[in-house]
Amino acid sequence: MMTFYIGIDPGVSGAIAAVNAAGEVVASQPLDPKKTTEKDQSDFLADLASGRMVFARLEKVASSPQMGV
Repeated sequence: MMTFYIGIDPGVSGAIAAVNAAGEVVASQPLDPKKTTEKDQSDFLADLASGRMVFARLEKVASSPQMGV
């Protein structure tokens, strides 16, 4: 069974990316709501997970002094 590792960088400039066990990027998709819908994102993740073992990580978002916070 093929294994994919998915990383999710939330936010308008974020993306979803998947790599295989060799570390090769196999797929990616922007999260910009002007480019993709929630259904697009859901379908993308479902396709990646179909028949594969999948591990995913979501970036913990925090503000920084550069953001004026």
